[in-house]
Amino acid sequence: MPPRVGRPATPVVLTKFAREQLDAITLKTSDPRLATRARLVLASFYGQSGVEIARTQRVSVQTVAKWRARYLAEGVDGLLHRRSSRPRRRLDADVVARAAQMLESGGQTSREIATRLGISQTSVVRAKLGSQRPKARKVQRLPRVR
Repeated sequence: MPPRVGRPATPVVLTKFAREQLDAITLKTSDPRLATRARLVLASFYGQSGVEIARTQRVSVQTVAKWRARYLAEGVDGLLHRRSSRPRRRLDADVVARAAQMLESGGQTSREIATRLGISQTSVVRAKLGSQRPKARKVQRLPRVR
């Protein structure tokens, strides 16, 4: 076995309860990503290197390190997904209406409108698509035949 290169990983120490909890997550959860995170931590506990874990679980070495560190810092709660970026900003209805109106009047590209209103081009396009969306129709259900 070649000598290890780089900083050694902090060993994962699990209590019997924590190990049972992680085993249960890998078997019973409906979220496959959570199950993978639990398997990463368990493999770390059983002494596999980050490279070995990454190869067997088909994730990057950085992913292994991230979830190992989160588990060590926060326990099982650290494996639950948290949004890493800030949430999408909701636009005011009047800004969306102005963007749609400017698009319909023509003469300007969505980029120009976005710059003028101080919003993203994607938001302008969404405003246009929102104004063109057909009204939802109520679907009539047929009675059950037994």
